[in-house]
Amino acid sequence: MLKRVPAGATIFVRCRGKRCPVRSLRKHGRGTVKLVKFTNRKLRVRTRLTIQVTKPGLVGKQFVIVIRKNKGAEADDQPDRVGRGAVGAGR
Repeated sequence: MLKRVPAGATIFVRCRGKRCPVRSLRKHGRGTVKLVKFTNRKLRVRTRLTIQVTKPGLVGKQFVIVIRKNKGAEADDQPDRVGRGAVGAGR
């Protein structure tokens, strides 16, 4: 579940690993957005979910969640720039 999503934003989820419920998912939403395809699903250890929230004219945000064995999921929610003018985009 994602909270405080701006109106008109696009949410893109990519799942990397074995037995992902879906490889990628694109949704539009605002406020609180539920990622139903990933709710109550058991994901294998070392499965990586990359979640990008973007909106035209704004700096996007990217989250990376890695499923770990016998621990909670590890989340990297550093505010990576996503989209035009992104760091490392070669511009």
